Amino acid sequence: MTDKKQEGQKFDYAFLAEQEVHEKTPWIDDRLGRQRFANGLANLAKGAGGSPFVVGVHGEWGSGKTFMLRRWQRQMENDGCKTIYFNAWEDDFHANPLVAITGQIWESLKGGSLQEIGKSLKQGFMKAAGKKTLAAVWLTEQDLSSTAEQTVNSYMETRKMVNDLRERLKELGNVVKGKTGVPLIFVIDELDRCCPVFAIELLERVKHIFSVPGIVFVLGINKTQLEKSIKSVYGEIDAENYLRRFFDMVLVLPPSAPSRYSNYLMDKYKIINHIADSGVHRAKYGSRSYSGSWQMAIEDIYAVMADCMELSLREIEHAFRMLLFVIYSKEIKPENRHVMQPDEGKAVLFLIFLKIKNSELYRDFIHGGTTSKDVIDYMLNVIRVRGNVKWYDRRHILLLETQIENVFYCLIKSKHVDATRNELKCCIDGSKPAGGYKYLSERIWQKGKERGKELMKIMDAMTEDTTYRISYLDNIAELLEWGDI
Repeated sequence: MTDKKQEGQKFDYAFLAEQEVHEKTPWIDDRLGRQRFANGLANLAKGAGGSPFVVGVHGEWGSGKTFMLRRWQRQMENDGCKTIYFNAWEDDFHANPLVAITGQIWESLKGGSLQEIGKSLKQGFMKAAGKKTLAAVWLTEQDLSSTAEQTVNSYMETRKMVNDLRERLKELGNVVKGKTGVPLIFVIDELDRCCPVFAIELLERVKHIFSVPGIVFVLGINKTQLEKSIKSVYGEIDAENYLRRFFDMVLVLPPSAPSRYSNYLMDKYKIINHIADSGVHRAKYGSRSYSGSWQMAIEDIYAVMADCMELSLREIEHAFRMLLFVIYSKEIKPENRHVMQPDEGKAVLFLIFLKIKNSELYRDFIHGGTTSKDVIDYMLNVIRVRGNVKWYDRRHILLLETQIENVFYCLIKSKHVDATRNELKCCIDGSKPAGGYKYLSERIWQKGKERGKELMKIMDAMTEDTTYRISYLDNIAELLEWGDI
């Protein structure tokens, strides 16, 4: 490719944006098998009958709750259900969550056959909000400082408004069920990302006002985070028990193997197209076949590392986006900035994974405060612990260990080069440094002479080949500092 063509090829950041849900086939991009869980949730929601029903879908941060809920909502719409989707995090700037929910209901109902009911609800909510009594279902300190008669009157007025709102909501639920045969489904997502007060008040409003026959609420939650929010609002109470009272049922989103999601992103972002000679590599070794070779397909390196380091789906997504950012940066290789050598691709993603899982060790390494040995020992310990219970065999682990050592001895800081070379010479000679091994990982000196020769050859190449140049580490580190991962 000519320089002119290279300059004309720009990075399309829209490519990294979250994909829109396909209207007719919402699960077309479901590489994690979430549809099976969604089908069970659909049967539960449709069979809720006439009773109020609130379901929590629990998942850890970055586990794919939003991905599942948005496609599930579209699936339910395609099945003839009436749904409302509310992203709580987008509206937690509002002081009153009830007003935010009201706005979403009105937005969903206006212009359709349910517009009049929606308008009635909107007026009821706004009337209550205008009197600033929405937060006064219980008596406040200000009420208690008033006269007894004023306090009672205020309470009775608030109770009347709440009952009126509930009746209008019941009417909405009954009309929807009469038209569709199933309850109105209200999805609330990103609740655990909201500020604590907003999140807890929203839960309380759903339970005390919106929990009426004919409406099923499905909330995407992280129980651990919500329990922290409860304690931040109410102090050291039994947050788990307090949270439990808001839900009729809590389902746990099944975990998905990080390796599976890593492979999906490799395809989605076409990572392999940016790795030089990947076609030759796959033709020689096979994308999933090793044929007794020490080589390991780069797709499998990424997948096994993501699995062993127990990255969340969101962390894996961040990692691949940062990898693309580095690939498309002019700072690394201006002469061919959209293509990396396989070893470069490994180096960048290993650094990104390290930064995600152990940012302190990453920064020490980048700034020369620690050695390649410390990083290698940390990463090998991680993959050995996790590798015993995963899908890959011992050969995968041995191959990956070798790749990690190769990469981090290529990225060694200049002030550690001489000392590392001296220890490698001792390893090759069969002797031991006077002060012990400070720069070689335990695995290397255990393997002895032949492994020492391999690494010495790699370090020699580091000063000759731009792929292994010492300044490469500094360039990569600067780019990764621009991305908050």
